[in-house]
Amino acid sequence: MDNGCDEDYTFNEAFSFIVNCRDQKEIDYFWEKLSAVPDAENCGWCKDQFGVSWQVVPENMEELFFSGTEEQVRRVN
Repeated sequence: MDNGCDEDYTFNEAFSFIVNCRDQKEIDYFWEKLSAVPDAENCGWCKDQFGVSWQVVPENMEELFFSGTEEQVRRVN
């Protein structure tokens, strides 16, 4: 990252962007474009070629967590 110090900072998971997607097609699109580090892929998280972390999730994620049956909520988690 560019900074005014003589340090070579890099991105880490403390800094990330969220991409809220309408449907699975949109999730797949962004995942294909952003994911460059397969080892960093987990639960909607991916990392791009620059080391920036992204959360690619459904736009109704909060609704999915707080509605539905216990089984449905467990699957979302």
